[in-house]
Amino acid sequence: MKSQLSRRLLVRGLIGTSVMYGVAQAPIASIAAQSAEVTSGGIGLSRTAWESVYGTGTAGQSFQVYEDPYTGADMHAGFDTSESADGVLDYLYISIAATPTDDGIPVDDAVDLIQAMLPGDANLETTFVRNETPGSLMGVTTQIWSSAGLGGITANRSAILVQYTEGPAGVTTVIFNVQKPG
Repeated sequence: MKSQLSRRLLVRGLIGTSVMYGVAQAPIASIAAQSAEVTSGGIGLSRTAWESVYGTGTAGQSFQVYEDPYTGADMHAGFDTSESADGVLDYLYISIAATPTDDGIPVDDAVDLIQAMLPGDANLETTFVRNETPGSLMGVTTQIWSSAGLGGITANRSAILVQYTEGPAGVTTVIFNVQKPG
């Protein structure tokens, strides 16, 4: 992040960026676009659909790096090009805070952000929580979501692993990774 923002503003900005571009999806006021059979705020979108909202980004070490134009949040995105040359967004790392001790966002806001970035047909399958321990700086929550629409465009990779870290000052990172179920 390049400037100090309230974390609630950050989440509202990430969710609202594409609303400003006229691609909102009901019932969640989320970023949304159509990619083959998937309506999503992020995961499952084609690179073209993603970049219509976030611009072209810059090449990172392993992923393309984007900056949310409204909040300045860094987003590292990976696109699977095995099914199409345009690719499908199948990995996303959102950096909400630089370190686990920086101000994060409340868990409720992180959940809103997660739901906004998932395909419209995503269903939560299970949640695992590793609470903060005296020797750690953060707790980690891992969720497994499924999306039949996503499986149709990613060679049956219909499971979405979502992981977020929660430090003393709130949720600081959110990671999405598309996988085969099981």
